[in-house]
Amino acid sequence: MLTAGGVVLSMAAALLYGTGAVCAWRELRRGLPGGPLTWELALVGMAAQAGALLWGWVSEGQVAFVGGAGGSLGVFAVCVGMGFLLLRARSRGPVWGVLLLPVASVAALAGALWGALHEGGVASTFGMSWGLLHVIPAVAGIACLVAAAALCLTYLVEERYLRARQLRDVLQWLPALEVLDHLSAQALRLAFALLSLGLAAGAVRALLWKELGGAWVLDPKVVSAAATWLLVGGVAVARRRGQFGGRRFAYLVLLAAALAAFTYVGVDALLRGGHAGL
Repeated sequence: MLTAGGVVLSMAAALLYGTGAVCAWRELRRGLPGGPLTWELALVGMAAQAGALLWGWVSEGQVAFVGGAGGSLGVFAVCVGMGFLLLRARSRGPVWGVLLLPVASVAALAGALWGALHEGGVASTFGMSWGLLHVIPAVAGIACLVAAAALCLTYLVEERYLRARQLRDVLQWLPALEVLDHLSAQALRLAFALLSLGLAAGAVRALLWKELGGAWVLDPKVVSAAATWLLVGGVAVARRRGQFGGRRFAYLVLLAAALAAFTYVGVDALLRGGHAGL
């Protein structure tokens, strides 16, 4: 359970991210390149969310982001905010704020509400060290998938307008299609590496935890996470070998991101298992 100070900071982060998304949307509608206010709001929001995570560590001696879904959603919000800042530094334009900041805002708000109402989590089950190794890489990997999906969605929209020769003002602030394709491939490879680390740590800890037996293998979240990892890995390897790119690659990345989102939140909402609430 997040402390009161952590909840307040998480809600402030959600408000800052949300305000940044609104600013980015207004810039997009007006065909503007993206002003510093959106960047500043995202940066302060990310700092507020990081402060919420550290608050529990200082006040209660427990690292909040391995204490349950509230903390892990906070880590996710920080990672998505960081992804926005990196993309914004790489290429000007409001589209990154429109695509990523609402995700960060919803994650921060959901983390605050969940953290205020629920207790327990992977820290008490796995132990602090294993929880860190399992949660942080896995959540950061999902955030990388979200960034890759945002790049691919931008690729598909830009390609559609270019093929239709319907050039709009916002397109002048977007990278070339080749750059978007390359960046999304890099983000996917990073996502695969992080997911591999997080899932491997979870599997090793489960194997060492003899009291758990082999029941964890059939846990709904484990099965869904394994399917996500296989899809992400398969697409990353195929892309590395030059088997496909462009629209086909973009659609597969969007599918992988959707499956990751289902694994992260959908499994808990529809199914019950040992990971419920984590």
